[in-house]
Amino acid sequence: MVPGLRRWSLPWWLVMAGMTGSLGTASAATLWWFDLLRDGQAIAMALGVIIIGDVLAAIGLAMIAPTRITLRPGERGPAIATVVAGFTDGRHGRVRIHGETWPARLADGAPVPPPGGHILVQDRDGLVLIVGQPPQQRH
Repeated sequence: MVPGLRRWSLPWWLVMAGMTGSLGTASAATLWWFDLLRDGQAIAMALGVIIIGDVLAAIGLAMIAPTRITLRPGERGPAIATVVAGFTDGRHGRVRIHGETWPARLADGAPVPPPGGHILVQDRDGLVLIVGQPPQQRH
């Protein structure tokens, strides 16, 4: 993961804009070089190259700045998060897991965790993690 490059953040959009601008400039220069700047079919092909390039760039950025919380069958081991803030209302807060901060909600009957404490991630509801009991201590 690239530090500071979170999906949909300003640096992410700047990288996307740079890639789009580079592809557009390269396509326009190629059309100008071959004297095809007024040819509709050549312009359509260049736009196709730009769109395909943008899709590939977005996929590439998603690979280097992934959101790694999946919570689906086959995931190994329990996901353990660190409480960052909140849970003052007894229900909602923020946790950090795999270097990312997520909004979280306590599962029914779960004790309110202290800030800095560890808590078990039980499920995910959209972009909200459902957290529960603290992880079992190993002796």
